[in-house]
Amino acid sequence: MSLNAWSLPSSIRFRSGKAKFVNHGGFANQVMGGWQASTIFTATSGMPLDTTSFDAAGVALVPAANRLNCTGQNPYIPFNSNTDQLLNYAAFTNAVSIPNSYASFGNCGRDNLIGPSHWTWDYSMLKSFNFTEKQHLQFRAEMFNIANHPALGTENGSYGTSTQVPSSTFGLIRSTVVTMRQIQFALKYIF
Repeated sequence: MSLNAWSLPSSIRFRSGKAKFVNHGGFANQVMGGWQASTIFTATSGMPLDTTSFDAAGVALVPAANRLNCTGQNPYIPFNSNTDQLLNYAAFTNAVSIPNSYASFGNCGRDNLIGPSHWTWDYSMLKSFNFTEKQHLQFRAEMFNIANHPALGTENGSYGTSTQVPSSTFGLIRSTVVTMRQIQFALKYIF
């Protein structure tokens, strides 16, 4: 089916991408025809995350924290969408809390975890109303995160103090990286 010769039952015809209302006057075509739409869909992987603990010995100056030891277990809790605990506590131990090991660093690598992935969908529509060849009024409706899909931030990777018990905020997500749905309208006079 060609876009240039397609006819709809409601007597709308598309010619070169423009809607033309056939059995309606010029006013109906001015209001209903000539709309343009655009969309942006963005899908991103999660941000990298360091898992650290408080450096009680003061051997790590910048940043002022020590890396954790990775035990080899899966650091993520499978099939868990709960933002109150996304990390498996058994996958980490605190290197600083091991007796006589204050001068050592943990074996977890830099950016050893990846935060949750997310996607957003933005949409806009615009219509120009022509007055003369060089003057027209443009109406825009723009919608950001139109699906109102939550995009969670990165987990808290700070294990906490120099004990083997993680802090109450370790592994929690308390932020988002995209705002909730936003809709804005604009008029622009071009001359």
